[in-house]
Amino acid sequence: MAENKPITSYSLIDQEIPSQAQERRATPRTHLEVDLTITFEGQEFQGMTHNLSRTGIFVSTYRLLPLGAVVRLKLALPNGGVIATGIVARVRSSSDGVTAGMGVAFDKLDELDRGLIEDYCVGGQVRRTSDIRISSPRSSR
Repeated sequence: MAENKPITSYSLIDQEIPSQAQERRATPRTHLEVDLTITFEGQEFQGMTHNLSRTGIFVSTYRLLPLGAVVRLKLALPNGGVIATGIVARVRSSSDGVTAGMGVAFDKLDELDRGLIEDYCVGGQVRRTSDIRISSPRSSR
């Protein structure tokens, strides 16, 4: 005679994840929604920032690049324009209610760009694209 064992199912929705497991990032992220330009292998395409930290940025975009891809990013913060080189460190496909995007770890930042990012992250300002103007053009780069 076969035993009837109870079937147990678990759902992450029903379980509380410890706060230590939720945040694995070395630096905190600051919400940021601005358009940016991504350059990869000579081709430019657009994305929208999702969050920013001193060490990287998450970009919402449907054009996903491979892990390890080296990209150039151009975006405007309230305190000035930023140009950075980074490496794709995370790729997220779209699914129900989640936009596709990429996490990019900053690789090269000059002192001015690093200062603009740090100032923004400390201030934690939330701005929309229409609120942002680059104070002075930086066409020399």
